[in-house]
Amino acid sequence: MEIKLLTVSSISKFFPLKRNFLQHLFRLIIGYQPNSCSSFTALDDVSFTVNRGESVGILGLNGSGKSTLLQIIAGTMIPSSGKIEIEGKIASILELGSGFNQDFTGIENIYLNASLYGFSTKETEKILPEIANFSDIGDYINQPVRTYSSGMVVRLAYGILANVHPELLLVDEALAVGDFLFQQKCINSMRKLQQSGTGILFVSHSLDLISEFCEKVLILDNGKQYFYGNLKEGIFLYEKKLLEEKENMSQDLTSRNSQKKSLPGSKSNINSLVELIEFDICDNKGNLVCLIQSGNFLIFKFTILFKKKFADPHCGFKIVDDSGKVCFGINTYSLKYFCGEVLPSEKTTFEFKLNQKLQPGKYSVNVGIADGGYGYKSVNFKNSLGFIQTNTVFEIVSNENCSSWTGPVLIETNVISY
Repeated sequence: MEIKLLTVSSISKFFPLKRNFLQHLFRLIIGYQPNSCSSFTALDDVSFTVNRGESVGILGLNGSGKSTLLQIIAGTMIPSSGKIEIEGKIASILELGSGFNQDFTGIENIYLNASLYGFSTKETEKILPEIANFSDIGDYINQPVRTYSSGMVVRLAYGILANVHPELLLVDEALAVGDFLFQQKCINSMRKLQQSGTGILFVSHSLDLISEFCEKVLILDNGKQYFYGNLKEGIFLYEKKLLEEKENMSQDLTSRNSQKKSLPGSKSNINSLVELIEFDICDNKGNLVCLIQSGNFLIFKFTILFKKKFADPHCGFKIVDDSGKVCFGINTYSLKYFCGEVLPSEKTTFEFKLNQKLQPGKYSVNVGIADGGYGYKSVNFKNSLGFIQTNTVFEIVSNENCSSWTGPVLIETNVISY
């Protein structure tokens, strides 16, 4: 039976752009809200739930309302309308240094924060060694927090949260300032909290972290709830949205440079540029397959209809597992393959031959089309033409001739002993 830890019902938040003293007083006393002409809407009618032991990733471009939402849930900001219901103790990392007295030492701040979560001095003394060990900031734990680097602040903050065992944990991009090993340490700690029943709301721009850690996704777009639900579907929609935003920016820059106005509604219509006509999965002999052993060759064939002229088109794909995690992705540009110029109404088939060694399981394929590649260490494209989720699912089954391994794909490894 699912136990709800958090219920967010129709939450909205408006920030007045102009407000005199009386308006501010009315707002505090009788709930006066400014009209839309004199306010900025940070959140608009957002609703979702978090159950016991469930982790929800929050995605959105900068300014979409992610941090505002977490501040409202944490109780540091009052919503303009709507209702928040929380069962149990809540803990959060929202801003670097929040909740810390900069003149107190790390030890003193541990006692201060633990007391805010209802811990007595004796209870805090019991968990103090674990917090110090997790934070791993050495003798700095006896120094004032104002002398800490941003990474040390996060280490101390998360060390406290990991040991006060909250029912609901809010994390807002704080892990981005930590080093890689500490990020992994935090992720493992959050998994343990989740297994013990803690619900987690996790804001991050890293789709890999979201895919690795969360079961559900909430996507915000300019304060509105764009999507809430299944991880795999959410990741696909967000990637598609990122691609459309990039396309919009590219076309907008082009239209500015040419001093021409673009037609309304044409910017995000990927079908006006390209169309996936056919997608086949074949074995090494060219036979269509939907089931294949790990270790056997796979051939992906994408037939693309180009509806306009492009000087340097490229095709790429991502293999996605049943949890929405990207297991592998590549494109023609990173392979240093160039098909040459394409003309309007021209069809081109891109054929990728994969010496795959995927874990047994079901996978789907997303295909992307772009034009004008540049840079090899960090592959970029001048124009994103389309991002398409194919409806084809293929399954990898085990192969006794393959080694067993941990992770989505096998990396060939040689070993010697001496």
